[in-house]
Amino acid sequence: MRHQRSGTSSKHADRAEEFQFTDLAAATNNFSLEKKIGAGSFGVVYKGKLLDSSEITIKRGETGPRTKKFQEKESAFDSELAFLSRLHHKHLVIPY
Repeated sequence: MRHQRSGTSSKHADRAEEFQFTDLAAATNNFSLEKKIGAGSFGVVYKGKLLDSSEITIKRGETGPRTKKFQEKESAFDSELAFLSRLHHKHLVIPY
């Protein structure tokens, strides 16, 4: 999985890093309910901590028949990602 990590300083702007799904699952205790901090129409938001102690937020996209049925969600999700990728915060991780 490729993610955009935005920082508060210009040295972090537009810096893309790749993370393995297993690393994100480990950071969130396998996406446990205790790590859940919110949910929206496109997925669930989790807080986590990477092995290097970086605190992150992960929005895990919804999958399954429901998502396939509503293909317009994909376009709206892409729009949301484009908006979020312009935000700069040291704890923001944006999936690509």
